[in-house]
Amino acid sequence: MGDDQMNEESIDNIEVVAAAVVELRDVETFCVALATDRHGEKFGLSFQVPLSGRHDDQDRRLEMDTYSISDNLGRTVYGGISSWSSDAAKSVLSLTFSAAVVDALNVRSNLNFHLPPDKFDEIVEGFRRLFAADEWGRRLQAESS
Repeated sequence: MGDDQMNEESIDNIEVVAAAVVELRDVETFCVALATDRHGEKFGLSFQVPLSGRHDDQDRRLEMDTYSISDNLGRTVYGGISSWSSDAAKSVLSLTFSAAVVDALNVRSNLNFHLPPDKFDEIVEGFRRLFAADEWGRRLQAESS
C-alpha cells in the first residue's frame, strides 16, 4: 500500500505460521524470519543485524547503521520500528512502524503466531537480541520493556 493509501488507524493482523531465529555466520548476520506460509512464498519478513552489532563508516554514511527489514520480494529498509510489545498469552507480537516500511504493511501490525509457545518465546527473545544489537535498538528496547 502506498503512503497515500495508508490508514494510520488500521492494524494489520498477519498470521505467522513459520518462523526462525538464526545466526548466519558465513555472512556475519543475526536474523529473525517470519512467514505466512511454510515456504515464505505468500508473505515473509526478515529482520537482520550484523552478528558483531558494529557498523562501518559506509553504513553510517548511508544511514544503514541499524537493523534491516526485508520482505519476500527483496525490498529492504533500515530501521523504521518505533515501538514493539509482545503478549505471550495470545502469542501476539505488535509492531508500530514510523512509516509504512514495507508497502504491504500498515503503520501498526499485529503478528499472530500459530506456533508452539516455546517457539513464540524464541522469536520474542530474537527480537530482543535484534534490537539490542545497536544503540537505536537499545533505546527502543528500553522504551518498550
